[in-house]
Amino acid sequence: MTWSETDFADRIVSTTTQDIARSDFKNFQDWSGFSPTTAQPEPTEAQLRTWVTSGLADPRIVRNDLLQPVRLLQSDSNASTMLVKAWDTSLGYSFSFDDLGLDLVDGWGRINMLLNATLVDSYRFQLQADSPELEAVGNQNNDFGAVPPIPELRANLRVNWTLGRHSISATGRYVDELVFDANEFSFQRFFPGNEWVSADVIKDWSQMDMFYSYRDLDALGGSFNFSIGARNVFDRMPQKTGMIAGVVASMQDPLGRVIYARVNYNF
Repeated sequence: MTWSETDFADRIVSTTTQDIARSDFKNFQDWSGFSPTTAQPEPTEAQLRTWVTSGLADPRIVRNDLLQPVRLLQSDSNASTMLVKAWDTSLGYSFSFDDLGLDLVDGWGRINMLLNATLVDSYRFQLQADSPELEAVGNQNNDFGAVPPIPELRANLRVNWTLGRHSISATGRYVDELVFDANEFSFQRFFPGNEWVSADVIKDWSQMDMFYSYRDLDALGGSFNFSIGARNVFDRMPQKTGMIAGVVASMQDPLGRVIYARVNYNF
């Protein structure tokens, strides 16, 4: 079991268009003193034009009119601070069926089990010195290029059986749930045949991967290794969301069951 605490300063991170727009608006507010109210929820045209012509506006926001951004150029930036605290656990156990002392299963091979798990205790980040410090754990973090989706818990359990040249391996994978915070493009619901679904949580995900292999078959002056397997054996489909892609592919498998075969020849 390993405890890690990593404190970053000025870490180079990727930006999203939301990062750029949010930073530019924050700088505009600091410069102009503008604060949204019920009576005036948005800046005036004169304020915006003065801001853009001041030379202080973010040049990565390209406008064909002072009031109409048409393109945002993404680039890397330096995050002010990041503090990551996590537990990593690795637990392995192996035994032979012979060790059980049962004549009925004598010579049935060996079992190896390995559990790997990561529990993220905290992932706090601050993109700029004057920005609020935020917690990333348990969130999708779609609006921030600095951090990926951070589930509190990830775990893989692998069970491997070997007998001579034969081996079978099964791996169960688990990812904890997250708060869904991406943009929901509700206009998609009006498209013919659409599958748009509103969501506020990305549900936890689990899947099973398996393969069988036969090793060291001597032939043609060398040796062959054969494998056949499947990812997402039970053909679990990802949760539908309101994102343009429809699913959160970084957290859940959008391909369903995938079957593969592999042959290696050593000479």
